Amino acid sequence: MQRHYHQKCNHQGRHISLGTLRNEGYWILGGQRQVSKVIKDCVVCKRLRGKVQEQIMADLPEERLTEAPAFTFVGADVFGPWLIRSFKTGSAVQAKRGPAKQIRSDCGTNFEEACNELGHQLVDKDCVKRYLFGRGCEWIFNPPHASHMGGALERLIGMARRILDSVLREVKPSQLTHEVLVTLMAEVSAIINSHPLLPDSDDPELPINLSPNMLLTMKASQITDPEGPFNQNDLLRNQWRRVQHLSNMFW
Repeated sequence: MQRHYHQKCNHQGRHISLGTLRNEGYWILGGQRQVSKVIKDCVVCKRLRGKVQEQIMADLPEERLTEAPAFTFVGADVFGPWLIRSFKTGSAVQAKRGPAKQIRSDCGTNFEEACNELGHQLVDKDCVKRYLFGRGCEWIFNPPHASHMGGALERLIGMARRILDSVLREVKPSQLTHEVLVTLMAEVSAIINSHPLLPDSDDPELPINLSPNMLLTMKASQITDPEGPFNQNDLLRNQWRRVQHLSNMFW
């Protein structure tokens, strides 16, 4: 009976539920206790009045907290595909960031096959074995169906996809060759690496935000000459001091 009238008043609290029960002509001994028990066991009330749960964040991976040069610990992910025109001149891509100590990826079939292929080559070719083991390179797979472990990569993939969707609107399908796609990916990389690493500052003495591009190229997107009779060495020295100052603030 208590549950019926509690549902009749649309799962209100003890005061309204008990009042609805008594308005129907029922008087129950210990009514407040009985109604409170019904409300406590009501699944709908638990859903409507449940506290918002707080996500327990896991610790950051060790490689994201280890001091190391840029691109020492890297992650790999794929998206697409795009239909491109490849000519006989070849479509090889040169390495640009130097050797990596650790490569992390999800359990995609393309990555697993590539890793297995390298494993077969290690058995047959000593030169490949000496190359990988000599540089201490390690390939780590995230657990299956655990995309949250590659959250940083997924975030960057989403940014790259949005930039490419905007850029490819201006490129005709017949013009999309491998060289054009590589050029566009370099532009995407430059845009992503230009994002500020620190909140925007209102200090007029620090008009330039620290970005990954500044750490990679040691210069900002725009280089302006300072006022006064300065030479080129003074300009470079001033820019280097600003980068060092911003780096010290970040670290």
